[in-house]
Amino acid sequence: ASRQFRAFRDQMRNLLGIQTAAQAVMRGALLERLTDIDPNLVPYAALIADVLHIDLDPSAEVLAIQPQFRPARLATAVVQILAMLCPGPQIFAMDDAHWCDEASAQLMAAIAEACNDHPWLVVAARRELPGGFSLDDRLVLEPMATQDMEKLVRIATEAAPLRPHELQLILERSSGNPLFATEIIQAARDAGSFDSLPLSLEAALITRVDGLDAPARRLLRYASVLGRSFPVSMLEQLMAADGEAFDAGTLTRLEDFLEGFGDRYRFRNGVVRDSVYEAMSVRLRTHLHRIAAEVIEQSAEDPAAVASSLAVHLARGGKHQGAWKYSLMAAEEAREAYANADAARLYAMALEAARKVPGTNSAALVGLWTELGEVRDRAGLFEDSMEAFSNAYRLLADDPVAKADLLIRKARSKDRTGAFSSSLRDLT
Repeated sequence: ASRQFRAFRDQMRNLLGIQTAAQAVMRGALLERLTDIDPNLVPYAALIADVLHIDLDPSAEVLAIQPQFRPARLATAVVQILAMLCPGPQIFAMDDAHWCDEASAQLMAAIAEACNDHPWLVVAARRELPGGFSLDDRLVLEPMATQDMEKLVRIATEAAPLRPHELQLILERSSGNPLFATEIIQAARDAGSFDSLPLSLEAALITRVDGLDAPARRLLRYASVLGRSFPVSMLEQLMAADGEAFDAGTLTRLEDFLEGFGDRYRFRNGVVRDSVYEAMSVRLRTHLHRIAAEVIEQSAEDPAAVASSLAVHLARGGKHQGAWKYSLMAAEEAREAYANADAARLYAMALEAARKVPGTNSAALVGLWTELGEVRDRAGLFEDSMEAFSNAYRLLADDPVAKADLLIRKARSKDRTGAFSSSLRDLT
């Protein structure tokens, strides 16, 4: 959620055969690969480089593209590459699509549109939360029917059948949620009794985590601070920085909670990660976020390339000066990618951090509120945009030209909502 095109970066690098290396090496590999695929793509290499997180100076052709048309031109290039390298039927699957960054969501939407012209299928799984990527055609997963849930529970307990009242208790408690039902069964087995079943899915998961040995619980806590998925090397560095030994054997023993993909691992379910994270004390979470920020910053070849991650860890670690710096970097990156909703979220994070830094001058806050108003306006968040411009206006000193500029910006947002009389007053 915190980095532009993060959902596509690794997939597109693998597709193009580009290994993670120094930026200069990856630039050369990208240009060489595009030349092989279609020389007409080379002038637009900088657009594709954005998706792959490769630094490449834009060509004259890219510079000539108006910002509002940049996402569409990038999507056209990516779809062209996919069509040439993935002939025949293909499935594009996105899990946890509610966490998808805006730039990736726009690109996935273009791929979904291209399904009309190619033998492709786009499938996205998501929660009913705001943001992320979604499709118009939806299959809403309602609670499982009682008879089907009973069948599932009987299969899951076939080796040790339940008594009728235990079966009924699980059916009532799980409320048609198969994950909750299986977690209740496992929690009851671990406890050796069905006398006190967890009241919620989160409680069931934490009950299972509490039943692990101390090294396993500790590893899960560190992993949860890094997010839903994480590189094993980053987890090892985080634990070492906090004076804890990393044991690969412990990681393999957690297959009920984590699954591996090469050099990366991820929590099998977002609820598992959230439950482990929320179960930690605020003090411990703050401490681990600070260490995570230090590790990421020290290990990054270019800290600006991981600005969004650093901003999140520093903000949650209470390091507001650094959070301000990196969230501003990330916001500007998002704005350049025309991901205005993401840019708005990051500018808001920068403002929150700036207000907590002693001695922050009002001019800096005026600039942040103004930028926030601009990207909100471009994202179609006109009411929020007007609020941002109003906050900037209130912080201004006696500067009639700057105030007039803000009134014009505010009037433009009002005009787009149909508040013409109010817009005219501001202009006057």
